[in-house]
Amino acid sequence: MIKLYKTTLLGCASIALLALSAYQIERSETSNDPVYDNLDKSVDPRTDFFKYANGGWLKRNPIPAAYSSWGIGNVVQEEIRDRLKKINEDALAANAPKGSTTQKIGDFYYSGLDTVNIEKQGINPIKHSWT
Repeated sequence: MIKLYKTTLLGCASIALLALSAYQIERSETSNDPVYDNLDKSVDPRTDFFKYANGGWLKRNPIPAAYSSWGIGNVVQEEIRDRLKKINEDALAANAPKGSTTQKIGDFYYSGLDTVNIEKQGINPIKHSWT
């Protein structure tokens, strides 16, 4: 009888450990999964699969007033624009040695910001390229 009790106890403990490890594996796989994170579990997938699959993202990312549509491509494009702007602004503020890549990036960025000088020069800087 004691042997049966020990075997049963060992079996229950094994099942509990397996269930716990399966839960940990499922939890770790879905914690950084954008598909899983954007599910709207309040919607029945049999009724409206689109809302079920995308509802979380749609709730967290409403269409901005300045746009007629908004999607993940817009989010990526905005993030790239912000990163490039930071690279340019950092290069402009770096006071880098003349001729360095950082100095060239900063000068190029400033040349686009200097609208007063751009307007004053008009097309003269490129005029000779087609004559």
